[in-house]
Amino acid sequence: MGSATSPNPINEVLKLQLARRGYQVHQGIFDASQFGGHTTRKRMYMVATTLNGAFSFPEAGASANPVWDEIILPHWDEIAQMDITDLKVTKDAITTKRARLIQQNKPFSPTLLKAQGQDTKDAVMIERNGRYYWVPVSVQKALNAIPEDFDLAWAPKDKAAQVIGQSICCKLHHAIMASVKKHIVQFSQQLTDPQYSLSF
Repeated sequence: MGSATSPNPINEVLKLQLARRGYQVHQGIFDASQFGGHTTRKRMYMVATTLNGAFSFPEAGASANPVWDEIILPHWDEIAQMDITDLKVTKDAITTKRARLIQQNKPFSPTLLKAQGQDTKDAVMIERNGRYYWVPVSVQKALNAIPEDFDLAWAPKDKAAQVIGQSICCKLHHAIMASVKKHIVQFSQQLTDPQYSLSF
């Protein structure tokens, strides 16, 4: 999208072409933490519709329960097996202040990145009592509210992390899709209204 002062010209052309074809275009950037998510992942959504009815994106609401209580502690037995405190990459990440940490006193996790599984200095880590831990794939999925039955067992750890790191927060996505569904349902109700007539 770009910004208000410097819009992305490609995005502006896309919106113009959609409008020329009769679409109403709605667009915004949304932070998962404002829609029940456990990370600060931001995603842009565009909804283009030709249905004759109102559409609005969901409003930001209450945040989720703290990530520590809802995600980290229930997975602690698995996390505790991934202590990386003494690894050079961990020490370098802490020393250079590039470490992106999930901590007990923070309500949200930093956004998982595509390179999460490559053990880089920018990878998200968990800190507890001065010790540092990798984030297991199961926890990465939980952070993005990806259903447990979404199978990544076939993929090596780094590939699974790439899939998750590029994904959406499912809680945010469900909120957006609920708005789309509401728009479609409201339009469909017009079709059964005797006051509404179709013209071809």
